[in-house]
Amino acid sequence: MNKIIRKFDVKISVPIIGDPSISKLEPPTGFKYKEVKLDEYEYKNKITDANKELLYEYNMAIFKKDNEDNEDYLMTLDLDEILEYDLSTQNTSTTNDDIKLEKEQMLFKYFSLLHLIKEGDVAWHYKFFWIVSTTPARNNCKLRHSDKIDSSSADMTTYFSEPMKITDEDVIEFDELLSYDDRVYQMLKNVALDDFTFNYCIYDSTTNFKSLITILEVLFIKKSDRERKKDLLAKRVSNFIESNDKDIEEVNRNISDLYKLRNDVVHSGAEVLRENLNMLRDYTRRCIKEYMECLSVILKEHPQMKFYDVRAYIVKQICDEIENRENSKN
Repeated sequence: MNKIIRKFDVKISVPIIGDPSISKLEPPTGFKYKEVKLDEYEYKNKITDANKELLYEYNMAIFKKDNEDNEDYLMTLDLDEILEYDLSTQNTSTTNDDIKLEKEQMLFKYFSLLHLIKEGDVAWHYKFFWIVSTTPARNNCKLRHSDKIDSSSADMTTYFSEPMKITDEDVIEFDELLSYDDRVYQMLKNVALDDFTFNYCIYDSTTNFKSLITILEVLFIKKSDRERKKDLLAKRVSNFIESNDKDIEEVNRNISDLYKLRNDVVHSGAEVLRENLNMLRDYTRRCIKEYMECLSVILKEHPQMKFYDVRAYIVKQICDEIENRENSKN
């Protein structure tokens, strides 16, 4: 039987808005970090205006190299690959849009995990896609079908307070985040990771603050916990991320104060200071990372578990630890 090969020629370029040290990190599968001169960038006309001035969103994307040329550079995340499907052995209906969606989901996962490393901003605004697929006719090499995508998707706009600068220690931590089974990411995607990522796309402390409290409630408060949510959340979060009594007491007190502030925001329009948001964001980040570590172990032993079962399992372990701590003091 003659092979019928459907080919997808896929090219993607994502100009990174942030510090060029991000290139220290392992890129998504198939992608590479590249330093490119702005004047030589294939999509320069897409990130500059009619006067050839850089778009506002890309002010934080430009950097200078440590050499004498004094040129403006971009750090890009690029992919250039050819995918092949043998239609004579596979019943596939894969389209250009399917390929585009797959790569977009890969990028979104990557940037979601990036924000778990530490505080700091890194983002994209445009993603440039060029995808061409061809399918030959049977028994000859004439072209039967051809499709093309040439698009510039715009999203992930963010306010930059301070770019994320990657250290060697961050590389080790990020490698660990990438090493988790995809089930860990998928289980937390809708309940925590998406909202945490969007926290960096909105410059409104009040909206972000309420969103972060909601993430912690989803992770640590069960439906049956209708009373004393503030006390329960403070106690569970503090015992989840800390191990000695002094640190537990400090986190417990801070989470209680932050939850009270959340209630004041909702019911009386109180102001959220930036330091309040940063503290809550740091606690939420630590909780998500610890949750991922727990999930990686739980799902190996119980791969069919759903999120609400995992949450009940983790919360019970925390409650048992709290009880043991209190008994040891008596």
